[in-house]
Amino acid sequence: MSQQLHFNILTFEPPKEPKTLYFSLTKQGECYPIHRYNFPIDISDTFPEIEEKKIKKIYTTFDVKREEFTPHTVDFKVCTRLFKHYLNLHIVTFFREQKGMLVTDNFIKDTQVWWKDEKASNSTYAAYLKFTLKLQFFKVSDYPELVVSYDGMSKVHKTPVNSLLSVISPLHIGKVVYENQFYHYQKSAPEELEKLDLNATYAIPNSTLAQLLGYSFPKKFNENKYVKYKKHIDAFCNTFLLQEDFKQLLPFNVSSFIKVPEYRVGRIKEDNNELLFRDGVGTTPKTDIKALKPLSKPESSNVHLFYIYHKSHLEEVKRLNGYLENGVGVFTGLRNYALIPFHTQQNTSIVYDDLS
Repeated sequence: MSQQLHFNILTFEPPKEPKTLYFSLTKQGECYPIHRYNFPIDISDTFPEIEEKKIKKIYTTFDVKREEFTPHTVDFKVCTRLFKHYLNLHIVTFFREQKGMLVTDNFIKDTQVWWKDEKASNSTYAAYLKFTLKLQFFKVSDYPELVVSYDGMSKVHKTPVNSLLSVISPLHIGKVVYENQFYHYQKSAPEELEKLDLNATYAIPNSTLAQLLGYSFPKKFNENKYVKYKKHIDAFCNTFLLQEDFKQLLPFNVSSFIKVPEYRVGRIKEDNNELLFRDGVGTTPKTDIKALKPLSKPESSNVHLFYIYHKSHLEEVKRLNGYLENGVGVFTGLRNYALIPFHTQQNTSIVYDDLS
């Protein structure tokens, strides 16, 4: 290889000994639900009724001892799903309570840490660099792995929500921050929203709110994102993850991201590139779809098109419809190129004139 590639992964040692956790069949005080597919494999030794009654959910305080909860020894080398749950809880606690940082989870429930960027912040908003920490096990190595990803920047508006409401409709307020916790102004449960002191609650502007607040949107350039993202990830790792206090939680056995083995670079099965078309197999959709035709036609033969557009875009709509009818360049039109028997329905388009 002309260069050494690295995964954005840090590996760490698995637990050497089983861990005692505490469980209950019922929810009691502050605890965490554990669904059946995350149960310790021998949990029925401690709770025989789990199998007898087909119980699908139990509760745990993890390693916090409480009288109402029964101890049970867990081998995390075997129970990796529960181990992931346990580690995520401690990662959240580390950043939120020890470091005082904003922590949430992303749409697939991996932990996301927000690191304040003092240089990018100003009197209007606080800017945060977002990093996802994903735990996985033995995917590319012989160890548990922490995948570190950079998710871009978000901003927290510095004017409290209570003051914003005098000039902004509450319908435009989505995610908010209160006491280092995330809430959703529209979707959180009423009892959750009841906790909020709106004089100390701050909005995270979505695109609509950002426009209403007069945020500027810098032009996007075709920059090399790899360089920018790697810089941020390296800084985050060196500042937090590779420090001794975090290594008490995840005992890393590397001092930097692990190398990509040479056998993993540029080595895929030849047939992994193959795409199936109606008249054969190809590897280049742009040209093969024209020569070999799509694998199948739409289930419905009654395909009607109509357009929704601003009145100032009439000429663009006519041009687009012409392309779909007659083609442009290698594209020979929707009927011939993609075998979609469409009809443009006249006088059904929706035309609007308000851009606000």
